[in-house]
Amino acid sequence: MISPEDYDRSLEIDMFFASITPGLADPESGRIYTTEELEKLLKIS
Repeated sequence: MISPEDYDRSLEIDMFFASITPGLADPESGRIYTTEELEKLLKIS
């Protein structure tokens, strides 16, 4: 068994990695932008 604090910490780590994992696939799938492309999309000069 693990303590409630250790369980919470483990859950936080799992949730963190679950939240960033989709973003790690972005470069491979082409869902990234250069600064210039992003500025054009956001209409920033």
